[in-house]
Amino acid sequence: MSKQILNSNNLHHAYCLTGERTAVCQDVFRFLEEELKFPTHGNPNFWYEESDTFGIEESRRLKDMQSRTAAGGGYKLFVIATNVVTREAQNALLKVFEEPTAGTHFFLILPSAATLLPTLRSRLHIVDMNTYGEGEDGVAKQFLAASFPERVALLKDIIEEKDKFRALTFLNHLEEVIHKQTKERAFEEVLTEIEKCRRYLDSRSPSVKMILEHLALAINRQP
Repeated sequence: MSKQILNSNNLHHAYCLTGERTAVCQDVFRFLEEELKFPTHGNPNFWYEESDTFGIEESRRLKDMQSRTAAGGGYKLFVIATNVVTREAQNALLKVFEEPTAGTHFFLILPSAATLLPTLRSRLHIVDMNTYGEGEDGVAKQFLAASFPERVALLKDIIEEKDKFRALTFLNHLEEVIHKQTKERAFEEVLTEIEKCRRYLDSRSPSVKMILEHLALAINRQP
């Protein structure tokens, strides 16, 4: 992880890091261990939570834990990797992220910051940690140019594994590719469909297969 993103000498109190979860988590843990010299195993001052949805109960638990003084002094760090933070949880975290206890820092890892309330976003240092390379650009471009059966084949692994997180990150990346390719009004309907699918995926117990197949049908083939 670039020291320009996370600086051990000037650590922000709350980060929102967006991108592919596994890669971002690896970068964060590497930074904590190697740059900050902060052990992430057997450390009472470290808290990691990974979930599909971060709700009000989780936010209350986080609020309680961060209010306690760090054992032995020094840092107290929280890493939360999730797909969705509910509106209720976000409202509950406003005060926590604005005025955490001394030495406390948060790393919120999400597929996208677009679902965060403006009031919460203003309290976070948001960094796009997008780890997709040219190969993934190629997949998105192939998707736009492909027929319906070809599109389903491209997304076969995500559909078969019912992987909501990978589906969300694919939508985010597809949207980025579309923005890079053109600004024509013809793509407004495509972006609307992507946003609609993103909302469906953010709901509880979504059908990844139905949502992605709908997207594959709804978007006109782009040469």
